[in-house]
Amino acid sequence: REVGLRLREDLRSHDTLARIGGDEFVLLVQLTQPDDALGLAERQVVLINRAFQVAEHELKISASVGIAMFPGNGNSPQ
Repeated sequence: REVGLRLREDLRSHDTLARIGGDEFVLLVQLTQPDDALGLAERQVVLINRAFQVAEHELKISASVGIAMFPGNGNSPQ
């Protein structure tokens, strides 16, 4: 839950963030420039890399990111 809340910190009202599995999230955004995808991914990774406080424990997690863009990585938005 905390990861999802943190990922939403950098999103706009029309972006979509969905949790599709235990530790898997999908972020759908409309970009002005294709190169903006890298900056967005980097900001999301920075948000996740900040330590989480759980009770008296400080926990750190990491993230791996994949980027798919339409058009280019598919014949349709779906």
